[in-house]
Amino acid sequence: MIRSSLRWVLILGCLVVLGPLAAKLTGGLRDTSGGRATTLLVNATPGAAVLAGVAALALAAGSGLLGGWGFSMGTGLACAGLVLGWARWGLGTLDSIVRRAGDGSDLTLLAVEGLASGLMALGIGALVVGASNRRQPEGEKGRGLLVLDGESGSSRRNATIAGVLAGGAAGALVVWLCAVTELRGQTLLAVVIGGIGAGAASHLAGNSMRASLSPLPAMAGLALVAGVSPLVAKVLHGDGVLAAVFGGTFLPLGRPVSLDWAAGALLGVPVGMGWAGAVLDVRAAEEAADAPAEAATK
Repeated sequence: MIRSSLRWVLILGCLVVLGPLAAKLTGGLRDTSGGRATTLLVNATPGAAVLAGVAALALAAGSGLLGGWGFSMGTGLACAGLVLGWARWGLGTLDSIVRRAGDGSDLTLLAVEGLASGLMALGIGALVVGASNRRQPEGEKGRGLLVLDGESGSSRRNATIAGVLAGGAAGALVVWLCAVTELRGQTLLAVVIGGIGAGAASHLAGNSMRASLSPLPAMAGLALVAGVSPLVAKVLHGDGVLAAVFGGTFLPLGRPVSLDWAAGALLGVPVGMGWAGAVLDVRAAEEAADAPAEAATK
């Protein structure tokens, strides 16, 4: 009971304390006209943006490590995702960025930032998975960062590659279907749902090769999508980027920006893997099994 209560204290702390603090840091950035059409790379104050980004990532990584070490892998990833989701709330939207520039000149920077954000989420995820693996019961130790359980050698490598490709493809399809506007929250939710699809597809791909994958291959697939999507949009729309934004015909995959991809991957992928039947953390499974017994004794 105490353990469960502490877990919720951590989650709520990320939701109402650490997250809003991260949003305040990123929300202080301004563009060249003094507005808020900003990301961590598209802004008028690069130094402040670097500090805000590093601070937000440190808050996310710290909360994720605490959750992964003390409770479960899913808890750690969720805590990190909540903090980065709030940090994304302080940034601008795709339509505001394009309208300020008057063209698609910032899409290349958005592609770099999307890939970087996905890789940063992957790094945080690796820290959480590593911390969680070290806290497993004795019989469950020896799990890898990419493959939690399965045969060694080339089969693990092939399963990992399949997980990346399946996760990226499924995530891209779901985000394309769900990202119907450039509004904050809507783009984040689209990537969260995309992460759910990516996690489920990655698990099924790995399971077909007799391997139980960690969330990292699916997150890597989403990071690739995050880096490619703005470039595809730039080529697809050409000189008509501004018209596509005004007309609502902009490529849906290009609508999420920056930390949308990082937070969405951290929040969505473990949910999708859980729905697909993956047991990510034995401690979480044991806690869920003990809950009915605790309730019966009250």
